[in-house]
Amino acid sequence: MLKLKYPLELLIYPKEIDGSGIYSIAKLENDEECAVTYHYETEKWEILSEKWKEKITSENHLRVAEEILQLNGVGWIINKKF
Repeated sequence: MLKLKYPLELLIYPKEIDGSGIYSIAKLENDEECAVTYHYETEKWEILSEKWKEKITSENHLRVAEEILQLNGVGWIINKKF
């Protein structure tokens, strides 16, 4: 079973896809990379299928606004170096 590395290690600044959501690429415990999305209802990051990696890393998607990250409780991302 795949598990995210703890503490969470995001590799790219979170992006919106189709104008919503918080998506990124994160490290797994085995040091592989995976696509993730943040669920504000549960306040947890969820691993997505492999097909999401290309979509998330596409230059066509906008970075998530700082206000959205703050409202969702993940404002710590804003000052992180990627």
